[in-house]
Amino acid sequence: MALVQTLLACLPYLTLLVCVLGLTWRMARWRRAPAPVAPLFPLPPSRTATWRRTAAELCLLRGLHAGDRSLWLGAWPLHVALALLAVGHIRAFVDFPGLWQAMGLTPDAVDGWPAFRAGPWDLSPWPLASISSPAGPS
Repeated sequence: MALVQTLLACLPYLTLLVCVLGLTWRMARWRRAPAPVAPLFPLPPSRTATWRRTAAELCLLRGLHAGDRSLWLGAWPLHVALALLAVGHIRAFVDFPGLWQAMGLTPDAVDGWPAFRAGPWDLSPWPLASISSPAGPS
């Protein structure tokens, strides 16, 4: 039994070691790969244009939209939802006054959102929150 507990205790460290070694091996392989002589696509003329093009691709998924619009119709809302979920989780530790001001919200309005209040009952879907939440802090 002690051997099994020891093996289970070492498993996360072994997993991390395999991941780091695998990533290192793969990056070494990529580094040895020959680089193309000419770029595969036209490069933007300035650094600002590069940042603008990258931001547009990240926010709008233009490459996917050009390639497969039906896939884009599902992928774009999914990525927007994931970004909002990440902001919501980060909001537990950091405040974004500039973002709230840009959205026209006050800090009191943001703190009133059910996802940002304490209590497990406040994590339920909004229409059900008023029905299922017990009498408690709001």
